[in-house]
Amino acid sequence: MRASGSASTDGEGRFRLSGLEPGEYLVAAEPGSLLSGGWSKQTAIYAATFYPSAVDGHQAVPVTVSARVETTVLIELVRVRGVRVSGSVVNPSGGPTGGMSVRLFHRFGGFGSASNVAVVSPTGTFEIVGVPPGWYRLSIEPRSPESKDARSEYAEKVIEVQDRDLDDLSLVFSRGATITGRVVAEAGASVSTGIGVLRVSAEPTPDQFSAMSSFIAATVGENGSFRMSGPAGRYQFRVRADRPPFLVAKRINIDGLEGSLISGVELVDGEHEVVLYIAPPELPEPTAEKALSSEALVEQFKSEKTFWRQITTAKKIVERHDPRVLLALADWLNREDRHVRGNVAFIFAGFGDARGLQVIADILTDRSDRPEGQGMAMAPGDGRYHVASQIAADRYYAAHLLGDLRNPAAVPILIPLLQDKEVNDIVPWALGEIGDNRAVGPLLAALDDANPSIRVLAIYALETLDAKDALPRLTALLNDHEKSRFGNQVSVADAARAAIAKLR
Repeated sequence: MRASGSASTDGEGRFRLSGLEPGEYLVAAEPGSLLSGGWSKQTAIYAATFYPSAVDGHQAVPVTVSARVETTVLIELVRVRGVRVSGSVVNPSGGPTGGMSVRLFHRFGGFGSASNVAVVSPTGTFEIVGVPPGWYRLSIEPRSPESKDARSEYAEKVIEVQDRDLDDLSLVFSRGATITGRVVAEAGASVSTGIGVLRVSAEPTPDQFSAMSSFIAATVGENGSFRMSGPAGRYQFRVRADRPPFLVAKRINIDGLEGSLISGVELVDGEHEVVLYIAPPELPEPTAEKALSSEALVEQFKSEKTFWRQITTAKKIVERHDPRVLLALADWLNREDRHVRGNVAFIFAGFGDARGLQVIADILTDRSDRPEGQGMAMAPGDGRYHVASQIAADRYYAAHLLGDLRNPAAVPILIPLLQDKEVNDIVPWALGEIGDNRAVGPLLAALDDANPSIRVLAIYALETLDAKDALPRLTALLNDHEKSRFGNQVSVADAARAAIAKLR
């Protein structure tokens, strides 16, 4: 099942789901330890439980959600006996399987996690104890191939655990699917040559119970070619650039036949040839919102339920250049929710009102206590909310707003934050968006940061700033093969190489 909303419980087991459309829903709760594989070490095992207290989803009682009415439910978790899952692993090529990791992937709503739960014995057998009821993908993690060109092997099986032991399972290694592909421009599409690093990814279709390891990706070479391999299955293909201008896949051809990017293409064991046709994404058609008055836009801004929709409306208000809206929004500069307060401040700053920039700057230094709400995050392990996580989310969003504003007055506010680990992964982008050369020196210093992600982000910002003075420093990074931990996981060397080509 896919989740329409999700939340984590506080220390007393309470939770809140908001922003749901009116209608009927199934509500279920599951211990976080199930997703981390910690259940095998617990004496008390609780299953994923549907409201009011059912392990079987067919016995769940739907919950009706109405507008402006808060619905309260009580879920009583069901305690279960964990079962044993055991079997054997066979390698047709004759290679040993002993010592390989046994992994279980489990999905709950929109969440999923794979954990190492056992090791294959020297005789090729395995045993997992204490597994709660549910659906899992059981996989054997093969050893890494000795050479880059060697093909991996895969052994996976979807299992349903019920109330009795599941023995005598047999998993057989196969060579999986190997893809030789290329990326070409769609007919009539204008694709720039300076598009940076492109990556192709193949993701299991949503209807498949696939482990995270089934996600496969490859970097596109300078000639547009790529090569990847993974388990057999149905995949959706995507093309991603590591920076603007962004591109999307428009069509796919597999083994000479037209495939579907939406429903995915079936990859069986063996060799496949794939051609992906790319183009810039299509811009949305203009909507009737342009006809809205300034007053109507302000009312729309106030009624938005999510901060990210609200900021979109805020930008439309600023585009109108009608300063009368400030009077209607002045009291919102003190809103308790810092994301909302920042959106209002964005409007004021967009009109040149000094109060706007000051409010955003104050959020960046605001570490006062706050109730549960926007930006709240879970700290791992203890099942409690932590205010520090919400503070970090509020500060991160404020720094993002400064980049959206593109106001040079924000540069002195942002530069010290390059050393602030709570927000420094958004600061280079914000400085690049502002476009003030005062940021070049501090960004060059950030190239020495111990975090490869910060080094890559600093490179992107220097490229955006057209900082040709950075060329010697970028050349020195061509042997830095540490990878960033976001997006396409581009290496520092690849980011530097692309920036050097553009700056030259």
